[in-house]
Amino acid sequence: MNRRKFVFVLLLSLLVSLFAATSVLADHGEPVGSCSPAFELRHVMDHAEHMHRHIGNDKDSNGDGFICMKHLPNDLHLHVDNVLPLN
Repeated sequence: MNRRKFVFVLLLSLLVSLFAATSVLADHGEPVGSCSPAFELRHVMDHAEHMHRHIGNDKDSNGDGFICMKHLPNDLHLHVDNVLPLN
């Protein structure tokens, strides 16, 4: 195989793999737990885009990609993992 064809196949493979990885990351899946009524269920990456002060633990302990968030006064957000059983 000549060098030009090899580079073309390599770049094409890279391009296809980027689209495959993006589509996998875009799917949030289903949460395994829920939030108490005062909280909103959010995908972990949804809250990372905003610069805000938060309290609590924004770590996704159950690994489902979701956390619970509650808006508080003074631009604070309270974060907890979604650990309540699904109803």
